Amino acid sequence: MKEKINFFKLSNFFVKQKIALEATKQYKYVLYAGSAGSGKSHWLRWTSIYWLLYWAGKGIKNVQVVIFCETYPALHDRHLKKIKSDMPSWLGDFYEQKKEFVLKKEYGGGIIAFRNLDEPDKYQSSEFALIAVDELTKNPKTTFDLLRSRLRWVGVDETKFIAATNPFGEHMNWVRSLWIERKFPPELESERNKFIVIEAKSYDNPYLPQEYFKSLETLPEKERKAFLEGDWYAFDEEVDEKGFIPLITAKDIENSLIDEHPNMFILKPVIMGVDIGAGRDKSVIVIRNNYYAKVLFAQRLDDTMALISHIVNFFNIYQPERIIIDTTGIGRGLYDRMRETGWSTLIKSCQFGERATLPDFKNKKAELFWKLKNWIKTGKLVNSEYWNELLDIKYKIQSDKMIYIMSKEEMRAEGINSPDVADALALTFDENIENLSAMSELDFLGFNSYI
Repeated sequence: MKEKINFFKLSNFFVKQKIALEATKQYKYVLYAGSAGSGKSHWLRWTSIYWLLYWAGKGIKNVQVVIFCETYPALHDRHLKKIKSDMPSWLGDFYEQKKEFVLKKEYGGGIIAFRNLDEPDKYQSSEFALIAVDELTKNPKTTFDLLRSRLRWVGVDETKFIAATNPFGEHMNWVRSLWIERKFPPELESERNKFIVIEAKSYDNPYLPQEYFKSLETLPEKERKAFLEGDWYAFDEEVDEKGFIPLITAKDIENSLIDEHPNMFILKPVIMGVDIGAGRDKSVIVIRNNYYAKVLFAQRLDDTMALISHIVNFFNIYQPERIIIDTTGIGRGLYDRMRETGWSTLIKSCQFGERATLPDFKNKKAELFWKLKNWIKTGKLVNSEYWNELLDIKYKIQSDKMIYIMSKEEMRAEGINSPDVADALALTFDENIENLSAMSELDFLGFNSYI
């Protein structure tokens, strides 16, 4: 290194930005999130510089890191047009055609590449020591999963993923689930202690003029809560640009979650829902009675017929009065096979595309999910990270006044994975549980303290 650099004088970080930088020294996945005007984009650029200088000081030269935005216009507005005024020329050079800021050789020659995520797959062969994403909630979790697989650099033992975001966006749910609610899917469970969020408010930024705060304070309530207060739940009931509304909110799920008790499913009747997945989709088995629901199985299977042995095993344990199987597509083969082997009185076929029995719904899918929506206000979900799929279900009221649930094709177009667990739970509402035989000795079973 040519000379010692006073990094904080150079970066002009205020206190909350310094705290967020310190967090990157201890954690792999750091989210700097919160209100508008809290200096998030500036923090991403200069935290990237910090780590390039740090690695150079350790003798690791020419390291490459990257800052991503969801589109090129966003990348230009948040970063590219600010590079020349933000980064001193003695520290490095900005190559406009390549969209890269390169540190001088005496400072290690590290590279910050500025890229957009319109086609994430084009980075499948890339490698970075640090990945930064601006406005993470504008990107689906599939993009996050791809990017974190690109974290590798020869000589760098502890790669970094840093991100910044406001508490809203079309893909907010998975970000909130990981960093705010700390609900981790199985593939990230071993890394849960590597995640941290540093929540920043507009008031943390001493460089903002008072007029800025006053303008935020005059916004409508939900916008004010999100932009000024950094409220992650402000837009839970908000209509998106395509007219869709979240069917179930994070607070609904949080209020319904409960730890399992061994007697929960002694209470009859019990209904089993089976959603058969093809390709990358999961095959799922869920059970539910009037009060509780539980995920029994959620895995990808190469052979869908292998699911039958799991159904039989769980049937022997929970003795459901009805098994409802999604017979759309490949589910029909499994259903027919079970009928051939003596299960015809217990199993029931269901297809979401069928006509609804009630007049207000576009199809059976909308009707069943609406029943689920009403049930969850009093029903309880046995703790599982899989229930977060319910947050991806959206509905809208069409011009014909009928309720319509967003299709899987529309979800995939937005980068949302197939909600197989949510579908399996919805299937259990294709049977009127009140019409099935029920036990009445609730006090005898000791359920009063659990209902």
